Amino acid sequence: MDIEKYIPGTEYNYSEKRIHDGIQGLVRFPNNYGASIIHHSGSYGVELAVIHYDSNNWDDWDIDYSTPITDDVMGWLDEETLGATLLAISTLPNYYKELEN
Repeated sequence: MDIEKYIPGTEYNYSEKRIHDGIQGLVRFPNNYGASIIHHSGSYGVELAVIHYDSNNWDDWDIDYSTPITDDVMGWLDEETLGATLLAISTLPNYYKELEN
């Protein structure tokens, strides 16, 4: 997934892996929020969940249902909505927890 085209000039890290017959992309912004983006034959098109990271480990994240962006997983996203949502996540106030290494 080419995340750069959705959020050009925004600082982020990205990891991708195969899931089912599709992909899961994890985006992490400097504010310790990010997104889990999936797309496979069983998903509702392109789905996005707002997540927060609890440590510096890529696998230590939880879906965050308490942001002003959404209180659920978002499905059937088109490119414009995906880009706007990623940009909104990148501008959330810092999620701060004593991060473990």
